[in-house]
Amino acid sequence: MPLSSKKIIEVINSVSEPLFNQATIRSLLVEQSAKTKKGKTKTLTQKEQNRINDLFFLLTAIGYLETRGSRFELSKNFDNTGKIRITGSGKGSLKISDFTIQFRKEDIMNAHNGDTVAFALNEYRSDSFFGKVTSIKKRHKEIYYAKVSKKTSGMIYYHLIDLPGQFFAVSARHENEPKPEALVVVELTGKQLGGHPECTLLRVDLGDNEELDFERVVNKFNLPPSYGKTDSSLFAHMFKAERHGRTDFSSLVTVTIDGEHAKDFDDAVSFESTENGYRLYVHIADVSAYVHKGDELDRTALERGNSYYLGNRVIPMLPEVLSNKLCSLREGEERLTVTAIIEYNHELNILHTEFHRSVIVVTRRLTYTNAETLINDEEEQADDVSKLVTDLNRFAQKLRKIRIAAGRIDLDLTDFELLYDDENRFTTIGIAKRLRTHELVEECMLAANEAVARLLRKKDIPALYRVHEEISDENWFKLKNFLAIMGIPVKRNRKTAVLLQQIIDNYRSSDFSYLVNLVILKSMMQAFYGTSPMGHFGLGFKDYTHFTSPIRRYSDLIIHRIIKAHISGSDNAYTKEELVPIGEKCSEMERVAQKAERDLYKIKSCRLMENSIGEEFTAMISGMSKFGLYAVLKEKPVEGMIPFMLMNDDYYVVNEETFTVRGRSKGRIITLGDSIKVTVVKADHLSGQIDLVPVDLKPGKKSSPKDDEKNSTRKKGKEHAFSIFKGKEDKKRGHRKGRKKKR
Repeated sequence: MPLSSKKIIEVINSVSEPLFNQATIRSLLVEQSAKTKKGKTKTLTQKEQNRINDLFFLLTAIGYLETRGSRFELSKNFDNTGKIRITGSGKGSLKISDFTIQFRKEDIMNAHNGDTVAFALNEYRSDSFFGKVTSIKKRHKEIYYAKVSKKTSGMIYYHLIDLPGQFFAVSARHENEPKPEALVVVELTGKQLGGHPECTLLRVDLGDNEELDFERVVNKFNLPPSYGKTDSSLFAHMFKAERHGRTDFSSLVTVTIDGEHAKDFDDAVSFESTENGYRLYVHIADVSAYVHKGDELDRTALERGNSYYLGNRVIPMLPEVLSNKLCSLREGEERLTVTAIIEYNHELNILHTEFHRSVIVVTRRLTYTNAETLINDEEEQADDVSKLVTDLNRFAQKLRKIRIAAGRIDLDLTDFELLYDDENRFTTIGIAKRLRTHELVEECMLAANEAVARLLRKKDIPALYRVHEEISDENWFKLKNFLAIMGIPVKRNRKTAVLLQQIIDNYRSSDFSYLVNLVILKSMMQAFYGTSPMGHFGLGFKDYTHFTSPIRRYSDLIIHRIIKAHISGSDNAYTKEELVPIGEKCSEMERVAQKAERDLYKIKSCRLMENSIGEEFTAMISGMSKFGLYAVLKEKPVEGMIPFMLMNDDYYVVNEETFTVRGRSKGRIITLGDSIKVTVVKADHLSGQIDLVPVDLKPGKKSSPKDDEKNSTRKKGKEHAFSIFKGKEDKKRGHRKGRKKKR
C-alpha cells in the first residue's frame, strides 16, 4: 500500500524530540512499517521519499512546521483555529493564510456554518489539506429556527432549517411539546445529547406568519438588531463645534434625489455652467463630524459594516437620530457636509478638482419620479430647481456615453423589487423602472468617487479603494467558449470591457439578451475594499473608491476622515496597516448583506409560487450544476431548479465545453439558453427551493441504475457536472429603490 500523507503527518506529530529532520521521519516510517508487517524490513522508494519532501515543504509553507537550520520543529505559532464554512452537502472549509483546509462531512463534529473551531491536520490530497474538527471553540450563534423532524421514545429532533447541510438539535421529551412539522425557535445549550447538540425551546408552534421571513433572515445571518432610542442632545454640541471654519455653500441651488420612501439622504448635488464649461458640486453628509475614530459608536458601525436593506425593512449602520435626522440632508435644514467640486471643460475633460469641509442647505428634496417629470417638462421650467435638474441631465447623459465608450460595462439586466401593500404585507415581485434621474445621480456620485480616489493615489495617502479586478483567465476562457456556442466569436484583441459592451449592445433586443448579460456578470470578479489603487474593471476607472454613502457604508466614513485630514493639513487619518483589517471587515459584511438580501428574495419567490404548484410556465435554462438545471421563468421574475433526480426518463450528464446536458440513453439535449416548458412541482419558503420539471416528464425518481452514475465518473473526457463560473461577481450597478445601491 503506498505511503499516505496521513501516515506521514501522524509520524511527524508523534516525534518526541523538539527538533527533527526528514531522516528521522523516514526511519520512524520504516520502523512502524516493519512492526505492522511482522518484522519485515521495508525500504522507502524514491517516490515515497519525494512525497515526504513535498509534504515537508507544504507544511512549512502553511506555518505548521518551522525550520531551524537543516532541522524542523512543530511551530508554536501555528493557529489551528478558524471560522469553518459548511456547504449544503455537509462538507466544510477553513482558510488559514493563503491555504484552505478542507473537511469531509464526517470530520466536522457537529460544527455549524460560521462556527470557530479547532482542528487537526489529517492529510494532503487532491492539492488540498484536509483536517478534522477537534473542538468547537465558539458557536457563530446559539439561536436557530427549526422544524420538528421526528420524535423517539426519549427525544425530539429539530431540523435547523437555515443552515447549509442537514443539521439537527435535540431535546428531551416534555409536556406541551410541539407537534411534528411545527416551526419553532431553539437555543443550543452547549451540551451533547445522544450525539447531537442539545437545545431548549424558546418559541413554539410559530405557524406560517409572513413576518417571520424577515426574522429568519436576520437570525440566519446573525444580523445586528436595530438601535434603541438615542438622545439627540448628545450630538448637539458636536454640530456647533464642527460648524466653525467650514465653506458655506448654502446659497447654491442644491437638491437631493432619492426614492419615494427614503428617509436617509446622504448626497446632494449642485451644478453651474461656467465660461470654460461646467462645475459639479457633490455634497456628502459628514457623518465623521459625529462618529469619531475609535469611539463606541464607531466600533459598533465597523462591526456592522453597512446598513442592511431587506424588502421594506432596514437595519441601519447608525442610530436613527444620525441616519435619518442630524446627518440626513433634509430640505431647508443646515447640514454639515464634505463637498467635492469638479470642473469640466465643454468636452467634459476634468480641469480641476477641490474638496471642502462644508455646510449646505438643501433647496428641495426630489424623488426620482418628480425629478423625471421636471426633465420631461423642460420647456416649461418654472424655477432654478427645474433648470438645475434639466442641465444636470444633459451633462450626465453626455458623461455616461463618454464613460461607456472609454470602457465601462453597462449591463442590460432588469432590476426586480419586492412589493408590499399599505399594511406592509408582501404582494408580489415587480420590475423596478430605471429612469434618467437614476442615471443622473449615479453619474454624479461616480464622478465624486473617482475624483477622491485620484487625489488619494496621487498624494500617496493611505486609503481604502474599491477594487474590481479584470476577469480571470479561467473565467475568460469559459466565457469565450459560451459566447462561441452562442455564435459570437471573440478575439481578445482590444480592451476587454469595450469588447463585452459591444456584445451587450448587439444582443440588447434579442431573446438571449438576459442570458448573455447574466453569464458576463457571473464571469466577473467580486469587488472588494483594499489598500492598493487597482482600479475598477466594471466601471472602467483607473481610480475608484467609495465616498458618497457614509450613512450606510463604513468604508465611506473612513474615506471622509482621510480626506478631511488632507484638507486640514494634519497627519494621515490612518496607516496602511490599520486599513487592511478594516477593508477586510467591510468586504466581509458587504457579502453578508448581499447574501441576506438574496435569501429574502428567494423566500419571497417561493411564497409567490406556492399557489402555482402544478401550473405550467415557459422558462429559459440559465445555469447548470451537478444537481440539475437552473431555469428562469419568463412569466414571473423567479428562478427554480430542474433537479436531475426528477428527470426520470434518462440519466443526464453535463458537457462543460458545450454547455449542454445530454440524456445518455435517449440522447435528449438541453443547452444553456434553451426555452423549455416546465411544471412547478415544489415551492417551499422554509427551504427556499423551487423545483421544476419539464412538462413532458412526470416527477419521480430516476429510473437508471446507480451503476450508471459510478460508470460516468470513470469515463474519460469532459462529461461531468459543473458550475458555469466559480468566480464571484460584483453587484450590477442599479437604480436606487428608496435607497442607494452600491456604486
